[in-house]
Amino acid sequence: MRGTNRGAALLMAMLTAAIVASLAATAIWRYSNMVAVESAQRQRAQMAWLLQGALDWARLILIEDAKANKREAADHLDEPWAMPLKEARLSTFLAAQQEAAADGVTDQAFLSGAIRDGQSRFNLTNLQRDQGLSEKDVDIFMALCDRVGVNTTPWLDAFERYRADRQLGAPTFRWVIQRLEDWHWWGVPLESIRVMAEFVDVLPQRTPINVNTASAVVLEAAWPGLSPAQAQSIVAQRQVKPFTNLNDVRSVAPDLAFDTQQFSTTSQYFWVTGQLRLSSTTATESTLLKRDNLKVSVVRRERQSGFARPVDTPVFE
Repeated sequence: MRGTNRGAALLMAMLTAAIVASLAATAIWRYSNMVAVESAQRQRAQMAWLLQGALDWARLILIEDAKANKREAADHLDEPWAMPLKEARLSTFLAAQQEAAADGVTDQAFLSGAIRDGQSRFNLTNLQRDQGLSEKDVDIFMALCDRVGVNTTPWLDAFERYRADRQLGAPTFRWVIQRLEDWHWWGVPLESIRVMAEFVDVLPQRTPINVNTASAVVLEAAWPGLSPAQAQSIVAQRQVKPFTNLNDVRSVAPDLAFDTQQFSTTSQYFWVTGQLRLSSTTATESTLLKRDNLKVSVVRRERQSGFARPVDTPVFE
């Protein structure tokens, strides 16, 4: 009888030990998960803070450029804002090196980025008019598609569906196009969007094309009758001396009709893209800014996160 009781006690002790070990393992697992989640949240907060600082820096550059434009009305690709920032340790940008060294975050963070002129591409918002589609701008878009080998039919069908939706009397829902990718929901293939992404953009309002930053393909499509050689001539001339007035641009092809409403030498909209690499993760943020004189405001922000991957140059446009 004593042996039976001793065996039962031993079994109970072993069962208790197993339960305690299981509970301890569960507690340790939950604690490690909490630590990992807290660490990830802290890292995301740090990255958001650092990216915000990079955005503020870009805004200051654009404000200084606006001051310079009062003397020379031209936004061009030789200005400081147009120079891409290759990946570099964040602490190198800070003036107080001792403080940066004391802060482990800045030593481990690597920043890269670029600012792109939003008006260097054809703005798809120009296609929309109160009474329907703008035939002149549709012709520009079709010419652009023809030059890059894109089928215009899905795009024109999507434009018509979007226009019809916007003209509904009292719809319960209206899908507002804010990004180029949004056209996929209206029937445009993603591959077609990827091809056109180099030449078109979606901005909040109608905008002219900046002749100092647009590609030769965009200039050729936007100026009816302009030959590829003449478009390349515009690009070559602005590299020597940026255009400060549209009359200088007109001199490239004086025999062709020139729509001064379609072009400009300055820009209001700029895309700021920053990539921050911290430990094993990266965060990429693209922000559309609107510059109105010396005021620079945020129009839209898009953020992506992922695992860090080695790159030779910043993954920006």
